Amino acid sequence: FTGGDNDTYPLWYAQEVEGIRTDVRVCNLSLLNTDWYINQMKRKSYLSAPLPITLKEENYMSGTNDMIYFVDEPKLAKGISLQKYIKLVNEKSRAVTQVSGGGETYCVYPSKTFILPVDKEKIIKSGIIDTSMSQYVVDKLSWNIGANSLDKKSLIILDMIANNNWERPIYFSTTLSGEDYLNLREYMQLEGLAYRLLPAKIEGAKYGWINSDIMYQNMMKKFAFRNLDDSTVFYDENYLRFPANCRNQYHALAGQLIAEGKIDKAREVLNYSLKMIPDKSIPYDYYMPDYISLLYKVGEDKKAEDITNKMSTRALEMLAYMSKNKMSANSRDYQLSLAYLDQIVNSLKAAGKTEEASKYYEKLLFYYNKRQ
Repeated sequence: FTGGDNDTYPLWYAQEVEGIRTDVRVCNLSLLNTDWYINQMKRKSYLSAPLPITLKEENYMSGTNDMIYFVDEPKLAKGISLQKYIKLVNEKSRAVTQVSGGGETYCVYPSKTFILPVDKEKIIKSGIIDTSMSQYVVDKLSWNIGANSLDKKSLIILDMIANNNWERPIYFSTTLSGEDYLNLREYMQLEGLAYRLLPAKIEGAKYGWINSDIMYQNMMKKFAFRNLDDSTVFYDENYLRFPANCRNQYHALAGQLIAEGKIDKAREVLNYSLKMIPDKSIPYDYYMPDYISLLYKVGEDKKAEDITNKMSTRALEMLAYMSKNKMSANSRDYQLSLAYLDQIVNSLKAAGKTEEASKYYEKLLFYYNKRQ
C-alpha cells in the first residue's frame, strides 16, 4: 500500500519500464476510494494475481459505502470478527446497515474492535516469521481501529486483510498518514521503508518493531543511492523530504542495533547514512539531531560534535536574524530553529553531555522567551 504519487510512481516505473517484480501489486491508497481502481485491483496484472477483495462491485460502486460510520452496539463491545463483518457488508445484512432520514440505506460498524483468528501452527510452519520470533505469534489479531468513521479504501484494506489468510505479504509504506495504518502498527514489522503486517505482536511495540537482520540487509546491502552525495545537484524542498525519510529509518535501525548490543553494526549503519546522504548536498534536517546521541554511543564523538555544531549554528543564526529584523516568531523557520535546538539539548542529555546541553538550553530559552 502506497500513499500518493511520490510513493507510487517510482514503483510503477520499476515494474512497467524495468520489469522488476511484476508479481508485486502496488496499491495506491489515493485511488482506492474509486470503484474503477478497485476493479483493476480485482484483476490479474502481469505476474500478480488479483488482490483478495471479496466485496461485490455493488458494495463499493461510486456513491456506495464512501463513508462507513461507527454506531455503538454494547453487546459487541469486546469486538466483532473481521471476516464476519466483511461478509455481512457484502450481504447488506441488517446487522450492519441503517436507514438515513432520507430513506437511503448505509453501512455502519457496530464495534471499533475487530478480531481476526490466526492458525499459529500454520503460520510458524510457513516460515513467514523468523523462528526467533515464534514466541510472539498470536492466536488472533484483536485491535481497536480507533476511528469513528472509515472511508471506502479502509473497508477494502480490511477486506483484503480478512481474506488474504497470510498467503501474500502485505506491506505498508512508511510515509502513509497515520490513519492509513488502521491502528494495526503493533502488528507490523519495519523492514526498511515499509512495514510488513504479520500475525505477531511484541509487548510495548505500539508503532511496530524492527527486525534488525532483515532491515540491515535491505538498507545496507540492497538499497542503491545515486547523486545524493553530489553537491552540484539541486534538490528543492520537495525532493529533500525523501532522503529525510531514509535518514529516519537508518536512525531507527541503528538505535535497534544498539539496543541489541550490536555496536559495530550500529556504527556501520550511522556512518553509511552520513556517507550516502551527506550534509554538503542534503543539508541536515529534523531527523539529524537524534543522530547525535547514537553517534556518541558508538564512539563517533567527532561526528556527533560536527552535527551539533553545524545544526546549532544554523539555528542560532536564523533566530538571531529573525529577531533582529522583528520577523514573526510564529513562522515556520523560527519554530523549526527552536525545535532543532530543543532536539540537540535532548540528544546531548541522552548522551550524558549535560554541560553542553545546558549551554544550548540557555540559548533555546533566550529565543523561546523572545517570542512571547
